[in-house]
Amino acid sequence: MRRVAIISHPLRANECGIFLGLEENKDLSILVCSVSSILKSISLPQDCEVILYQKKTSILLFRRNILSVMRNWTKNLLRGGSLLGLRLEGLLQKMRVRIVPFQGWSRIRKRGLKESSSVPLNRQLLQTLNSLHKIESISAIVVFDVFDLPTILDFARSKEIEVSLR
Repeated sequence: MRRVAIISHPLRANECGIFLGLEENKDLSILVCSVSSILKSISLPQDCEVILYQKKTSILLFRRNILSVMRNWTKNLLRGGSLLGLRLEGLLQKMRVRIVPFQGWSRIRKRGLKESSSVPLNRQLLQTLNSLHKIESISAIVVFDVFDLPTILDFARSKEIEVSLR
């Protein structure tokens, strides 16, 4: 019987490192994470095994970072001191103000259609947990963030495994 820790987002990496370093958590032998950059800020015990899985939201976060970098680059270019840049930025702001209300209405209509659907599960994490459970049964799962909590609860409910949120 194994205890497994799951961390999906780097925001809780420090708490995860502290939790894994405690003496009473030495039996926690597997850490499942979505991104390898989480491990850079954690000092892991010697006997802790790390399993990485790819998740679709990490790709979305990468795209979001690219968009923010492009937005900042555009602001720096437009605010470079030229009068043309300032006028162009003002024009873009006015266009944005006029377009945003229409986007809001379309989101409300789409949200009304999607309310009946259930929460999507992270298939990669579910496959990873199923393969770990086949090798050696899991006795408890420690979760450090709620990003993938619906997936973990669904898995734990089907296998009758204890889940704790830290």
